[in-house]
Amino acid sequence: MQYEAGRYVYLEVTTPARAPVETMASWAGDQQYTTVGDARAVYLPLEQGGAGIRWNTPEASYRLVVAGADLPELQEIAEGLEHITPDDPRLPPAQK
Repeated sequence: MQYEAGRYVYLEVTTPARAPVETMASWAGDQQYTTVGDARAVYLPLEQGGAGIRWNTPEASYRLVVAGADLPELQEIAEGLEHITPDDPRLPPAQK
């Protein structure tokens, strides 16, 4: 999902989980290992569109990119994410 309400925010969730975040150690560029909750994560200050953080759970892989964010803000947003169902009333109505 991509949001642009005030600034660029991109969230990608992939199931099943992809390769562990440790595999990103071979990527060129700045990166820093950190955590999101209890999950090991990698912080990438120069992702496409902003700073990013990637982490895995046993069920899924996550990629969060927020324009103008720093590591503490990305961690706060990531830790505040929650799973919802397609009929959640907070979602906008489906377009036909």
